[in-house]
Amino acid sequence: MDLTLAATISSLSISMILAAVFAALFSVERGRNLGMWSLAWLIYAVRFFFEILQAGHPTHPAFTVVRQLAVLASTDVVIFASYRVANRPAGLPRIVAGASVILYLAGSIVAGFGTQAVTDALFAFTGVVYLWLGVAYLTRIGRSPLGRPITGIALFVWGIHKLDYPVLSPDLGFVPWGYFLASFLNLVVAIGILILFYENVKDDLMEREAKYRGVFNNHHTVML
Repeated sequence: MDLTLAATISSLSISMILAAVFAALFSVERGRNLGMWSLAWLIYAVRFFFEILQAGHPTHPAFTVVRQLAVLASTDVVIFASYRVANRPAGLPRIVAGASVILYLAGSIVAGFGTQAVTDALFAFTGVVYLWLGVAYLTRIGRSPLGRPITGIALFVWGIHKLDYPVLSPDLGFVPWGYFLASFLNLVVAIGILILFYENVKDDLMEREAKYRGVFNNHHTVML
């Protein structure tokens, strides 16, 4: 099997597994950010599914457009999910999502739908977004001393990796290793998000326990 095809199938499989795992956890824990991360990975998997289809139809522009939209949509959902983790209003993510769609359509009309120029611009956009989110996790999103740095560093490195796409993607020898690196960072981000989620849950339970213990102690003192 061609190494690039194997790397693409691996990326598709990992994304689908993560989408399924987070969906299952969402059904149990009801944490909305888990559901949004599941959706992000599901959309991300669509990109690789159509890349595999396109391997047999390399000149079909519709497949490229779907791949581009999947990259854009999954990035926008990651922004929403991150704001959900931070318990912040979704005003800015809505603005970013709306602006990215408008810019994508405008760029596609000017440069042509499915062109390499549009793909390069998309990866530049997603690279900047992931760098921004990486810094946000490292500095202000969540309270986990372990989950924050894992997620933040992985997203930051992933952002750098996305920015190198226009430069390195023409090198066919690099492409499969680029997919493997992205898959590894995908897994690290997932681990970081899970740690962050469950440490936040633990902290919330400890705060509630302390609150109820204080109420009980005060009530007991009054009774005495």
